[in-house]
Amino acid sequence: MSLTQLEQKTEEKERINSKPVLEYLHRYGYLSTNTPSLHELRSALRLFQEVVGVEPTGEVDPATVAATRLPRCAHRDTVRPLARSKRFALPGISKWDKKHFTGLHELTLKWFVSDYTNDIPKATVRQTIQKAFQIWAKQVNDRNLPKVTFHFEEATSKEDADINILWAEGAHGDEYEFDGVAVERNILAHTFFPGHAEPLNGDIHFDDAETWVTDPAAATSYNRPFFPYVLMHEIGHALGLQHAKKPEAIMSPTYKSTPLDEIKLDMDDKCAINWNYGMSLHQYFF
Repeated sequence: MSLTQLEQKTEEKERINSKPVLEYLHRYGYLSTNTPSLHELRSALRLFQEVVGVEPTGEVDPATVAATRLPRCAHRDTVRPLARSKRFALPGISKWDKKHFTGLHELTLKWFVSDYTNDIPKATVRQTIQKAFQIWAKQVNDRNLPKVTFHFEEATSKEDADINILWAEGAHGDEYEFDGVAVERNILAHTFFPGHAEPLNGDIHFDDAETWVTDPAAATSYNRPFFPYVLMHEIGHALGLQHAKKPEAIMSPTYKSTPLDEIKLDMDDKCAINWNYGMSLHQYFF
């Protein structure tokens, strides 16, 4: 059965153009083909709806269309199509090598901002980055999880940094061109996993065509990207984490406007990073 047949089955009075939704599901890993069966499409829709916190109807409804237009990260959401085995980010995909460890489970990384945006004062950018790294360092541990220790320091130069942070527009020297201020595809940032080839491994890039803010009220009122939350999410990728399948997790693929002071790492985020760096894959907590 075809996508057209799915459209005909929807109960919505207003006809919905399903083609962009199909392209979205394929682009972000929910579908392995642009010509899925009706069963494959419904399954992909339900999984996406669960990931973004929309009622899992399996239909191309207005709420689902709206969810595909939310500002989001450029990384795919699933490693395997329709994967349901783990709610949280898959461990062991990518992590920093032994030279960055000062103990068995003690990781030290340096960061540097090589290119700033004009939207936010440089001092505010650096303070926000320091605070975001501190949140990851302080909140990754749980009494039910083995202890993993992270140390993050500001480097004195790009060459001395493990994680280089920058703003750029459009094509900017890597394989992931930014889309500017888009409606259908609003990609705000991308990050290279630790296992990526040097010198890009661990680097975080933000789309400077956007107008970035650090005020959550401005982010909500004027639909501006909220730098602190996007940064928190992208740091997770810089540490090797994939996207989570839980809307409440920091590693959920879509961005929010939650202030740093209110951010709490979800258990999915904690389990993912501990699985990646500090525990056996055979340990479960759910």
